[in-house]
Amino acid sequence: MPSGHALGDLDTLEPETAALRRRTLRPDIQGLRAIAVVAVVLDHLVFWPSGGFVGVDVFFVISGFLITGLLLKEHERTGRISYLGFYRRRVRRLLPAATIVLVVTVALGFWLFNRVRAWEAFWDAASAFLFVSNWRFAAVGTDYFQADLPVSPVQQFWSLSVEEQFYLVWPWLLLGILVLARARSGSARRVIIAGAMTLIVVGTFAWALHQSVANPTVAYFSTITRAWELGVGALIAIGAPLWARIPARARPVLGWVGLVGILVAYFTIDDTLPFPAPWAALPVLATGLTIIAGTGGEQRFLFPLTNRVSRYIGDVSYSLYLWHFPVIIFVAILLPDPWVAIVTSVAVMAALTVISYHFVELPFQHLPPLGPESARSSAAWASWRRQFFRPVAVGAAVVTIVLLAVGSAVAVQSANPRPIDAAAPAETARVPDPASTASPSPQASPAALDVLRDELASALAAEEWPVLYPTLESVMGGLHAPEDIHACGRHHAAPARGVCTWGARPGNVEVLLVGDSSSLAYTHAIRTLAPDAAWTVSTRGMFGCPFIDISTVNSVPAVIAQCPAHNADVIAHIKRSRPDIVIITTTFEPLVNVRTKEVVTPEEFAEGMDAYVSTFASSVDRIAILAPPPASANVHSCYTPQSSPQDCVTTVTDRWLAVASVMTDRAPEMGALFIDSRPLLCIDRSCPPFAAATPTKLDLGHITGAYAEKIAPAMLELFEASGLLSEAGPPNSR
Repeated sequence: MPSGHALGDLDTLEPETAALRRRTLRPDIQGLRAIAVVAVVLDHLVFWPSGGFVGVDVFFVISGFLITGLLLKEHERTGRISYLGFYRRRVRRLLPAATIVLVVTVALGFWLFNRVRAWEAFWDAASAFLFVSNWRFAAVGTDYFQADLPVSPVQQFWSLSVEEQFYLVWPWLLLGILVLARARSGSARRVIIAGAMTLIVVGTFAWALHQSVANPTVAYFSTITRAWELGVGALIAIGAPLWARIPARARPVLGWVGLVGILVAYFTIDDTLPFPAPWAALPVLATGLTIIAGTGGEQRFLFPLTNRVSRYIGDVSYSLYLWHFPVIIFVAILLPDPWVAIVTSVAVMAALTVISYHFVELPFQHLPPLGPESARSSAAWASWRRQFFRPVAVGAAVVTIVLLAVGSAVAVQSANPRPIDAAAPAETARVPDPASTASPSPQASPAALDVLRDELASALAAEEWPVLYPTLESVMGGLHAPEDIHACGRHHAAPARGVCTWGARPGNVEVLLVGDSSSLAYTHAIRTLAPDAAWTVSTRGMFGCPFIDISTVNSVPAVIAQCPAHNADVIAHIKRSRPDIVIITTTFEPLVNVRTKEVVTPEEFAEGMDAYVSTFASSVDRIAILAPPPASANVHSCYTPQSSPQDCVTTVTDRWLAVASVMTDRAPEMGALFIDSRPLLCIDRSCPPFAAATPTKLDLGHITGAYAEKIAPAMLELFEASGLLSEAGPPNSR
């Protein structure tokens, strides 16, 4: 599960006077920041603890508490709220460090990523700069066709976007409440404000409960489903006069109970639980309890939070959070050894954090033009230059050197591209029309499969990328299937007669492909054979919809809702049209049962497919279960300007082999043949990213259109060898 860090709280709220600043920078809150950011970093770096991602929830509560407390105190002190000052403080606190991180990350992305991923990172950074990245990541996460994309190096910015959107609304809403309650006393005004915030907390928590089940990806990133967490912090700030009455003896007990609650959340929550509601309530309430324990009185005996180390980590947590994620992503690319990468990442992020805090954050926080009018005098400028000019100069020099170095590397790389980026040879410059069945089709020959396997073996031994056509960049940015087939996969019911059908002629053998996106990707290979094999080829696949009688989790809720009806329509179509051959392909990757929330076992997978096949087996002459491509390496991640073909070799996973083994045994009982796809893609358990000059896959598990055409003759041989094309057909026990 993605995670982040609500660090807008640190800008704290930069009070205008040193005395007020000393009163608001509580050691225990700095310690809470420390344990929150450390948990998030550990989760991203070593995937431990399981609930480390809930550090974001700790920060949301802190942020809501501090911002609301500052606004209320300002209003009570001056009778007004300076929104210009409020947003000015946020700009000087957040933007300088964030801008540098975004610029450096994008620059490194164009050096270390392939072009497709680099441009994705650029647009991610642009959305982060505008504080709308949470909605961009929600959209990407709920788009089936982008679900397998590698993680963004700026994904940590999503929570900052949530905060800023909340603060775009909350101060003005607070002002409206204060205006309406202006005739009331101070305590009465707080009661009214608390009532309004309670409604916000209850309403957004209720919506989060719904969305966490109905649309978990959107729920995770949404400002609406996270507003209750900031609202809890706001309620604590509103109730500060009550917490001040807590007896001194009770404060350490409450503080420790809250701290233990946070730690329990870190080690008991994981990404299988509904989130952010209801499970975020544990770290949210625990954080709130710890903050309450220190409100209105000194928090003693809570050494894990109030020691100097925790306080310093809390001070630098904004810079640490901003830098840690891109460092982890980029170091993993440069240093494939996991332990070396972990140690290096810790060292690099620590160095960047210290430099960023002392040379960027602090100088810009005190920059006179961004401060109040009283701090913009010539004397203030002189003081700032004495204290911060040298750190700013050093920081600017470091950033300039990094950008120049990266720019030079990108320029050299562009002038001398890797062979994989070379233009297609002149004789292969024309791309065949994938929809045309009138163009010459590949002829099966006894050597087709042998030739393909020789090419796969050669590719496995390659240490340099050959000239590929089409280029990997072009296929990575393309569709999961040729455009006309891709359109068929979006149908939620069987298409009208004649749609999504190729090679139609009287007397043809009718071949129907069903399943999920793997089936749609294979469709182009099989329809390429249609003219010479005298086949009529149709597809009734649907993206994200496995052909098993089990409802499975998908990032797109509409797919979960529509898949059962789609498969029912497919079965009705088979019974009605009675095709000669039905070929079923469904991913072997782990699927999660919507009802049980457990991964579907290989045996359950086979039973689920059998439940469907048994309904139409008597209506079909021949049934084949064609295994999907093995998936373990995603070219979006493994291919970079620095990579070699070895980095993109897919290893056949134990999960894939387990499902294949069960299906081999169960297929005859279904009256079907199981056809292993590995001869078309792999040698033993290793599958290269190309064969001859053709890239094999465009993402994690979908073959390219060009490779579909290439393997068509070998696929025909595989079908013939399996007995699928014999007149007798496969044995049918039903």
